[in-house]
Order: sequence, then structure tokens, then C-alpha cells
Amino acid sequence: MDSKQNWLERPLHPAFPKLTNELAIFAAIILLALVSRFYDLESRVMSHDESLHTYFSWLLYRGQGYEHSPMMHGPFQFHILALTYFLFGVSDFTARIPAALFSVATVWMVWYWRRYLGKWGALIAGFLLVISPYMLYYGRYVRNEAFVGFSGVLMLYAILRHLEAGGKKYLWILAAALALHFTSKETSFIYTAQGLLFLAVYFIAQVSRQPWKDAGKDYRAFLIALGVAILFAGLALGYGLYMRDAATLSGAETAMPSAPGLDGSSPLAQPAQRSGSPVIVVLAIAALTALVTAAFFLIRGYTWEKIRSERSFDLLMVMGTIVLPQLSAFPVSWLQGWLNVAIPTTVSEVISMSANPRAILVIVGFLALMFLLSAAAGLLWNREKWLQTSLIFWTPYTVLYTTVFTKSSGFFTGTIGSLGYWIVQQEVERGSQPWYFYVLIQIPIYEFLPALGLILAIILGLRRKPAPKEEDILNPPDEADIAKSEERNFPNVFSLLVWWSVTSVIAFTYAGERMPWLTYHMAWPMILITGWALGYLVENTRLSREQRIPLTLATISIFLMSVFGVILALNGPIPPFQGRELSQLQATSAFLLPLIVAVLSAAGCVYLLREWTFQQIRHTFTLVFFALLAVLTGRAAFRAAYITYDYATEFLVYAHGAPGIKEIIEQAAEISERTTGGLGVPLAYDASAPDTGVSWPFVWYLRDFTQQTSFDQPTRSLRESMVVIVDEKNFDKIEPALGPGYYRIDYIRMWWPMQDYFTLSYSRDP
Repeated sequence: MDSKQNWLERPLHPAFPKLTNELAIFAAIILLALVSRFYDLESRVMSHDESLHTYFSWLLYRGQGYEHSPMMHGPFQFHILALTYFLFGVSDFTARIPAALFSVATVWMVWYWRRYLGKWGALIAGFLLVISPYMLYYGRYVRNEAFVGFSGVLMLYAILRHLEAGGKKYLWILAAALALHFTSKETSFIYTAQGLLFLAVYFIAQVSRQPWKDAGKDYRAFLIALGVAILFAGLALGYGLYMRDAATLSGAETAMPSAPGLDGSSPLAQPAQRSGSPVIVVLAIAALTALVTAAFFLIRGYTWEKIRSERSFDLLMVMGTIVLPQLSAFPVSWLQGWLNVAIPTTVSEVISMSANPRAILVIVGFLALMFLLSAAAGLLWNREKWLQTSLIFWTPYTVLYTTVFTKSSGFFTGTIGSLGYWIVQQEVERGSQPWYFYVLIQIPIYEFLPALGLILAIILGLRRKPAPKEEDILNPPDEADIAKSEERNFPNVFSLLVWWSVTSVIAFTYAGERMPWLTYHMAWPMILITGWALGYLVENTRLSREQRIPLTLATISIFLMSVFGVILALNGPIPPFQGRELSQLQATSAFLLPLIVAVLSAAGCVYLLREWTFQQIRHTFTLVFFALLAVLTGRAAFRAAYITYDYATEFLVYAHGAPGIKEIIEQAAEISERTTGGLGVPLAYDASAPDTGVSWPFVWYLRDFTQQTSFDQPTRSLRESMVVIVDEKNFDKIEPALGPGYYRIDYIRMWWPMQDYFTLSYSRDP
């Protein structure tokens, strides 16, 4: 291990002692990230969702304002896109600059994870983030995933650093990471729940190891009350799952919601009747009562001063006091059937509350109560730290949600409407994907490497013995010593990343809306822990030059690839040795050739590895295996990002724009230039209902046409337009309006990936 670490620390040239091999490799990774994120960024057609984000950001850039709507997630993306338009102009390329930059920043953040992943682990994790299909594709996509990925990596880093070092700095970073996430997307509630649960277990484990004033009575009472709280909370969750009655819609209906301003309807326009709410409320109150009781015995037996000195408690208070006011949607949602009050999720609903004093009293009352509880808990914990972290979070939150104080209603649609909207969407289940969408479709097709890496990491982590605490006390590690830091912090890092990887898959599988892009949130934590696992193998595999390493690695690679070929041939549509027809003979040949190569390469491996230890063989085979998986992963990422990006052959997209969109715009622009000398050609487009019109993404691409009009029902006035764009569902309506004097050209506007996997079941025939 020392020799490998020393090699990384060795300078490339004596004239540049600070330019080490490690720094050079990481610089190459960052360069690859920049090139891969920005290359050919404008070619892909804007998808349905992208056009929503780009268009309303464009309106904000033009000074036409912006109103927050939970349907399009947080306001950060719209503000940063508007700023990008101001700095660099308006185009498909510039619209994707923020996502690309944050994607590169996510890779850059791995440099700071060296103290937790090890030097080799951080380099490997950075490279895997670059070639990951999801990290690459959605690092070039106008969605919030790139912002969320960066905030997630930053948040976990802040948690680990504060557990290690304490102080205020990392609490500030945590608050900033949460501010970015809560102003970007409602996945912030899932991330915060994951963090709070992990820290709660960590805190309980810490206080359980320390002496109490009354080691008997108070300690036992605390554990009993805590167990009762967990029991009632589990019963509430289980009952909620049991009573869940999803109103499933079709994919075409649910994937194309109307945009604010085009359709004023809201899924929360009427109070929802939740049959399981009374029971859930009772169980929740019982759990809360038991939790308060446990807190009482904890404070009395462990003392408040010792609780405040726990670093995990600092993190719990920062995250808890920040998220608490935004949980107001839960009691309102549970009680809205009794109170006859709906959660406002749009600006119009917030304004309409002025005519309903009861609604104002309930909504504002719950929100104010939650803010008061949050402030009381924060001031009781640590006045200075709470005020500082609250300022860091709520200042950008308020500025962005109110559109720089021009739309005060946005504060309410953010604090209570964001969660309220997605509580209802949980039952709507947009997309209607099956429960196995991630574990059997998305992850195996694209993120198979980090999924297998997670399994490897769990095996290695459970077998690894952490450094004894006494050693740290007697020999405090140097803050700059990456190897000792990684060893000392291993238990926290391993448990946090495993927890985050597993619970991310569970949480997003349970979530009602299962969409391809949400796989992004499962990919990056698995990549981080895969980087640690592979780095651990590299650091603990000691080889010498006499072992003919290049030849041995090549032989192992050939053996593994030929074995894969044999397996593929055996599981192909035509098994080998089935007959003498050409296709059957080709299948037999496709089996025999890799089989022969496998036997010969196996013999070569036996010869070359005859003097290797079993550990060396095991580690080397594992590393070569993952190197081959990296090649396949890079290929999948490259194809999705640069070759098939505009076609419905990839499963990591949904409601995908087709090449015909840009072809139409190019032809319309050419006609306009020839007839008007600019973009003043009379043009009309079909703006009927979202599932039959062409508004999205055409409103984005038609933004510069000065004589454009939209229509719901075609009339003879369309004959004044030189270009008419209409959805195929309305062709029968358009022909009588236009008459015979037009040229018709058919294009594909949007398509969906194959979804035959919807019918998968245990009893399905192969």
C-alpha cells in the first residue's frame, strides 16, 4: 500500500514538486469531465420537460417574471438559466451550461473525498462519475438532477467532516447544500429523511456508549420509550402502505402535465379524502408522544450539556430545524378532509385564499406553528449556530421562491405547496412504472457496475477491521495524512454510503412517480462506495515486476471476455449444436470460438499465476473484471449521450423529443428567411390539450418567430399562415380548415421507449 501511495505522491518532474501523479490523474479526469459534458451539447432536441424549464426561464430573462410551481420543481434552475441567457445568449447550448457545470463540479467534489475514499478510491470514483451513463446523460440535460447530485455529494461530505472535526464550518456547508437542494427539487425531502434517520441512529449509538447519571432507571426508560415510538411509527407507515390506493394513469396522460399558465387546473383544487388518515394521525400522535417521553428521559439521564456536545446532535438540529416548517403539508394533508382546506400549490390558489379566511387561518397557522417550534428548538440548542445556519438557508430560499421579492406567494407555494403537491402525486403515480422499474430495468441496463460495486464494498467492508480507538488517542493522526484519515473514518463512511445507496433504491422504488432520471439519485452514492472498494483492492494488492503484470492482466482480460462470450452464446436466441442450417451453424461457431479461447487463456492464466498468492489472484481478477465493466459502462454512456440521444432506443429517457422537431424549425426558418428576410413568416401551431397539442417543446423553438399564433380549434383563419404545425391526432380537423392548397410533411415529434417490461411477472412464460 505504501508503494502505491508513494507513487501517487511522486512529482511528475523535479521542476514541479507539487504536480504529483495523483494531481495529474485527477486533472485528466476533470478535463475528461469537461469535454464529455460540453461536447456537442446543442445537437440533442429538447425533451418535453426540458422545454418547460428553458421556456419559462427565457420569460424570466426577458423580464416577464416567474411564478413558482411545484410541478416544475424548485426555482433555482429558472434563475440560473435566466442568468446564463443574460451572460451567454439564448440557445440549446447555453440552456444546458448550468447542468454541465454542476455535473463537472460533482466530479470535482470527489477530490475532497480522498480522506474518506482513499487516494485511489477517489480517483476511481471520479472516473466512474465521468463515464456513468446517468451522470453523463443528465449532466447534459436541462433538469435539476445535476444540481441535486452536487448538493448530495456536498451534504454527505459536510456530515462526515463535522462528525470528524466539529466546529461551525461544516454546519454552514450543510446548510448551503440543503439550500441548493430545497430550491432545486423536492427530492430534498427524501435526502433529508435519509440523513436524519442515519444521524438519529448514530446519535443513539453514541449516547448509549457513554455513562449516564442514572445508568439504570433513566436509561431503561429511554430505551423503552424509544422502542414504543419506533413501533407506532412503523405501524403508521405500514398502515399507510396498506391503505394506499393508487389512482394509476396511463404513461401518455401522466408524463405530459400542462404547464402553469396554460392550464389552471390543479390536482389539489379539491380537498382529498384520505380514508386512512384518522388511523395514521392517531398512530403518529402516539409515536410523537413516545418520542417526547424518550427525549425527557434522555435529557434527565444523559444531561442537556452532554447532548449538545454530540456532533451528530448538531447535524440533527440543523437538518431538523430547516425541514420542520416545510413539513406543514403533512398535518394539513391529514386533516384537510375534516377542515375542508386544500393545500395551495399554485399562485392562483394562494391568491384565492384571500376569499377564504378559514383556509388562511389553517394554512398560515400550521406554518407559523412549525416555524415557532423550529426556532424554539434551534435557540435552545445553540443560538449562534442556529441563527447562522438558518440565515444561510432561508436567505437564498426566500429570494429564489419569491423571484427576488416580486412574487410573495412563492414563499407559500414553496414552504407548504412543494411537499403538498407531491403528497398527492404519490397516489397519482405519474408514469405508472412497475415497482421493479429500477432494480430490474434501469440499474441492470445502465448502472450495473456501481450496483455490483456496492455488493463488493459490503463484502469488503464487513470483513475489514477498523483501526482501534486507543491508537488514535495515543497517536493523533495528521490532518493531511489521507491514508490514516481514511482508516480512522472508515466506519462512518462505510455505514453512511451503504445506508444511502440502499435506502435510495428503496425510497425511489416506493415513491409513486418512477421516472428514469430518478436513477441518477441511486447511481452517485453507489459510485462513491464502489470507488472506495476498488481503491481498497488497488492499495492492498502488492505485485512485483517479476510477476509479468502486463501480460498477466491481458491474459486475464481475454479469459474473462471469452467466458462472457460463451455465456452469451449459450443464452442466445439459438443455442449451439441445434442443427445444420446456416443460422444454427453460426450459433455453434459463436459458442466454440470463445470456448476455445477461454480454455487456452485459462491455461495461460494458470501458468502465469502459478507463483501468485490467492489474495493477489482474487484481487487482480476482481479489478480486471470491473475494468471490463467500465468499458461496457463507458460504451453505454457514449451511445446514449452522443449517438442515440434523439431516438427511442434508450431506457434512460422518457417523453423524448425526436429529430423531426429541429427539422421543422429549420425548414420554417428557411421559408421565413426567403419570404420575409427574417423570422416574420406567419406561423400557427396546435396548442390544444397537452396530450394532443404540440406546444411542448415547440414554444421554446418558436420563441424568435415574430408572427406566430396558437390555436385550439382550427378555423379558416389558418389559411393566412404559411406554416402550420399540428399534432397527428388533429389531422382530421385541420384539413377542412386549410383546404386542399398545402403541402403536408409528416415528422415524429415525441416518442417513448419500449415498455414491454410492464408485463413482467413470476408466472410469465419465457
